[in-house]
Amino acid sequence: MENFYSFTALRGIQGRRMSYIIQIPLSMVGTLFEQENFSLPVIERKQRTLNKARVNQIAKYLVDNPDSYVLPPLVAQIIGDVEQTPDQLHRDIVTLKIKMGSKLQLLDGQHRCAGIQMALQQRKYLGDEVIQVKILTCGNLADSQQVFADININAVKPPQSIKMLYNHRDDLTSFSKALIEQIPVFKNHTDFERTNLPPQSDNIFTFSAIYQANKELLKSSSDEAMLDLKTLIQFWNTVALVMTEWDGQKNAGELREQSISVHAVTLSALAEVGRTLIEKYPSEWPELLNGLVGVDWSRSNPDWKDRTVVTGKITKSRKNIQLTANKILQYLGVELNKDQKNLETEFLKNIIDKNRKYRKSKIEDIAKHTVGLSSFDVKKIVFYEYEFMNKKKELLYKLKKDLYKNIVK
Repeated sequence: MENFYSFTALRGIQGRRMSYIIQIPLSMVGTLFEQENFSLPVIERKQRTLNKARVNQIAKYLVDNPDSYVLPPLVAQIIGDVEQTPDQLHRDIVTLKIKMGSKLQLLDGQHRCAGIQMALQQRKYLGDEVIQVKILTCGNLADSQQVFADININAVKPPQSIKMLYNHRDDLTSFSKALIEQIPVFKNHTDFERTNLPPQSDNIFTFSAIYQANKELLKSSSDEAMLDLKTLIQFWNTVALVMTEWDGQKNAGELREQSISVHAVTLSALAEVGRTLIEKYPSEWPELLNGLVGVDWSRSNPDWKDRTVVTGKITKSRKNIQLTANKILQYLGVELNKDQKNLETEFLKNIIDKNRKYRKSKIEDIAKHTVGLSSFDVKKIVFYEYEFMNKKKELLYKLKKDLYKNIVK
């Protein structure tokens, strides 16, 4: 006598293909589905390689929230014999019998399955709870791959801002929402839904940018929370008072286009500056922040080149945040610590190396098209060409009058 898995299923047709929705205990996740063979070339598989970090993230989510977690349904295909017995009262409800020799192959949800199995090692009682599985009848490998593609191509991830806003488990979300209510410029000019603002938006900040800045500000050297909401509000109120660009006089779109002051990288850099000041000068830090008044926040300011603005675009990598914070600290007359100095040394070495390569290639280029000029004169031309790139146009103009008459086009 053959053995079966028996499930009550909701039957239907989607895309002219029979589908079933069942519920299975979490304890069955590790045994019901056939494991993908990752030794095969990707073109012969139905799934991507497992991302261990993602698996760990899902497992931690389940372990930390055993009373309130939510898992989306899995999607699988069945290969093998299936018996179905319709319910006498509801024809779309069937008893589905799957032979134990049949194969259920995951098309979507492999990270959830791996995360569930990992979480059950710590929360065994979760094994009695259930997850929904949508079972499709796919014809071949190409059909299976198409299902995977359709699910992932048509999925739209929500913006980071709204994901953070709706996460009531996160204390920092509550902190950030309460803070925004207390800072007028944040309250009046923050977009809570989008992460990237369109040109026509009247807002100048995003919730995700403020959230990330607060995360930076709340860290201490041991990565533990160090500030309360009152200090957080005091810091951003002080910053808002001295950031004259935030006063609403400029069009929001123009401000975002012309200035770095309202972008996520700068907010996080200001937060890092704040953390440094509060740790080093617990009483004097509000007065030190007054030095922000004289800072030129325009994109065209050479001080931000390769720190905040890289190849013409504002960049918010971790290193860019730190380099921007370093420059702000220098504006405020605050001595950098050892790690900050080391980063500056690395940054300046990279700039020197880049300049050296630029000048060498420029010398070679000019030498090809000149006669009657000494190598010294050519190097002077290159020097002033480079200074021109840094807005010292008058020097280049003077040199062109003196030397360019000898250049043969």
